[in-house]
Amino acid sequence: MSFLGDDRAVTVQIGAVILLGFLVISLSLYQATIVPDENGRVEFQHNQQVQQNLQDLRNGILRTASAGRTSPTTVPLGTRYPTRTVAVNPPPSSGRLTTEPAGNVTLVNATAIDDETADYWNGDDRSYVTRRLSYRPDYSVYQSAPRTTYASSVLYNGFDNGNVTRAVTDQRLLEGNQIYIVTLNGSYGQSGTRAVSVSPTPVSTSDRTVAVNGDIAIKMRTDLSEDEWERLLEDQYERNGGRIENNASGVTVTDGTLTVELLSDRTYRLRMAKIGVGTDVTDTSEQY
Repeated sequence: MSFLGDDRAVTVQIGAVILLGFLVISLSLYQATIVPDENGRVEFQHNQQVQQNLQDLRNGILRTASAGRTSPTTVPLGTRYPTRTVAVNPPPSSGRLTTEPAGNVTLVNATAIDDETADYWNGDDRSYVTRRLSYRPDYSVYQSAPRTTYASSVLYNGFDNGNVTRAVTDQRLLEGNQIYIVTLNGSYGQSGTRAVSVSPTPVSTSDRTVAVNGDIAIKMRTDLSEDEWERLLEDQYERNGGRIENNASGVTVTDGTLTVELLSDRTYRLRMAKIGVGTDVTDTSEQY
C-alpha cells in the first residue's frame, strides 16, 4: 500500500520562518527609525526646558543684582529616554554647565557730575572683568542643539554648524538714561544627567546710581553679531527716544568687541553690580 506525501508540516515551517522574518524586519525598522525619532523629540523638548530654566537663571542673576538676595534656579543637565520593552535605548543624555572667561566690560569717558564720585569717575576708561555661563548638551540624536549662554544681561543660542547666534532674551545693558553694568564672577562647572541648582550671590549691589556725562561709550566682548545687537538695542536709538548716537551707526561689533556710542550732551545714571556663582568668588573695591 502506498501513501500520498504530506506537505502540511513543511508549509507550517515555511510560514513560521516568513513570520519570524517579518518580525525581525519590523523590529529593525522600529529600532532604526521610530526609536531615534522619539528620542530626538525627547531631546528637543529637554533642550527647550533647559533654555526656559536658563532664562529663569538669567532673570535670577538680574534680580540678585537689583535686590541683593540670592535667587536659586534648577537646571536639568540631561534627560532619560522612555522605557522600551523590545527596543534598545542609548545611555541617558548629559550636559555641562560652566562659567567661562568673557573679557572686560569697559566704560569710556564717563565723568561724574557729583564731586564725591568725580575722583574715580574722572573720564578715564574703567574696565571690569566678567564671565559668562554656558550650557552644552551631549545628545545622541539632536546633534544641531545650540550652546546656550548667558553674558552681559543677554541669554543667547550659539550653533557649531554655522547658523547665526541668536538672542533669546532682551538686553538690560542700556535702558533710557540708565547704564546698568552687571558682571559675573566665580568658577562653576557641573556635568552629568542630574538636575543642579545654581544660586547667584550678591558680591556688590547697590540701589545707588552715579550721575555721569561725557562722550560715553560702552565696550565689551560678545559672541553676537552687529545685526543682532542692532536689533536688541533698536528701541534705544536716538530716533526712538533713546540715547544711542547716530542710531544703528552707534552700534558696532569689530573683531568680537561691541561698542555702543551714547549721546554726549546728556546725563546718565550709572548703576553697577557684581554677582558670584560657584566658588572662587572674589571681593571688590568700594569704588565698584
